[in-house]
Amino acid sequence: MKFTKRATSEDDYGYAKGIHDLAYRDWTVAQFGPWDEKVQGKFFDDSWNYHNYELLLLDGVPCGYCAVDYNEHVIRVLELAVDPDFQGQGVGTSFFHDLINRYHSESRSIRLNAFKVNTAAIDFYLGRGFVVIAENDLQLQFEWQGEDKNLANKVSYFNEH
Repeated sequence: MKFTKRATSEDDYGYAKGIHDLAYRDWTVAQFGPWDEKVQGKFFDDSWNYHNYELLLLDGVPCGYCAVDYNEHVIRVLELAVDPDFQGQGVGTSFFHDLINRYHSESRSIRLNAFKVNTAAIDFYLGRGFVVIAENDLQLQFEWQGEDKNLANKVSYFNEH
């Protein structure tokens, strides 16, 4: 199986919005209370219209999306949402493997945030060599500092098979 990414188009909006709702609903309700479709739709639309999104693909099949800010000194993963049907299949690991191998050698740090109630994401990031560098009442900020031997300079499982 081969992991790739491509820029999104307006045709991808419906798919990405659906994945957003599936990926965010449970922990959003846990953190903030009842899901408000109008509010969540505005959050998604504002972000979709402002950031450059990419579609995550597994053998050409959409399996999630991401938004990454490629700053001169810091790569910020603004959003990563994997379709629940593809979670646990290495999509997120392949995404970070690709990012780390492309940008860590340039001495750029890779950072992201996660809401504290999103324990699955926190466990995922910690398990891939990210460390907590800051926090507030709602979120943890992570940075990959080159400590994970499983991600750096390895060939992705998907690109081996």
